[in-house]
Amino acid sequence: GEQKVTLIIILFLFLKIIKESKKNFICLFDDLFSTLDERYIDLILNEILSLESQTWITGVDPSFLKINSKYLKEVMFVNLWEYGYNNISKNKQFIQGQIVE
Repeated sequence: GEQKVTLIIILFLFLKIIKESKKNFICLFDDLFSTLDERYIDLILNEILSLESQTWITGVDPSFLKINSKYLKEVMFVNLWEYGYNNISKNKQFIQGQIVE
C-alpha cells in the first residue's frame, strides 16, 4: 500500500500543476482504493474533490464507502454490480447519494 500511496501523491501533484495551468482534464482511476485503509481513502477523496474535475473511479469493492459518508452528498457513486451477485452492498446501489434497492 505504501508504494501505491507514493504514486498517488505524485499523480495528484502533477494534476495540481495541470490545474494551475488552467487546462481542463478528466481523471480515470482503476481500482484506486484496493489495499488502502480508511484514512488514505478519505485523504484521496478529499484531494479528488479539491481538483474540481470530472473523475471516474472503477473498483470491485464498494465497502470503502460508508453509508453515512460525507462524500455521498458531494459525489455521484454508481454501483453497477449485478443484482444477483452476493456483494457487500447487499444488492443495493448508490445513485446520486441515495441507496436504491
